[in-house]
Amino acid sequence: MNRVTHCGIERPSPVYSLAEGAAVQAKLDQYLDKKIAEWSATVPHANHLESKKLDSKWYRRHTIEHVWRILRYLIREEADVEKVLRYFDDIQTILAMYFRELYEATVDIRVEDDVAA
Repeated sequence: MNRVTHCGIERPSPVYSLAEGAAVQAKLDQYLDKKIAEWSATVPHANHLESKKLDSKWYRRHTIEHVWRILRYLIREEADVEKVLRYFDDIQTILAMYFRELYEATVDIRVEDDVAA
């Protein structure tokens, strides 16, 4: 039995009752349904997963843009790593091992297997 009174954590009452929570959820669902209908009407390719027509030109352009963003990120990252390596010689071996492990995990091929072949 807890004999402590007038201290500790006071549990606040819920913000909404069950009925109020259901009303708020219904209001949010109506808002989201309206937004989805608006986006489907105004945003090109917003319903590309549901439609039967596949726009291959759009997917091709989207893929090229995505790859371009990844390449730009890697170039910036490479420049930053190069700046760090100019000043810290002992980090070079650590980073070399890190990038080797990263490469092996990504490609799922061991470098020793390539050398032995």
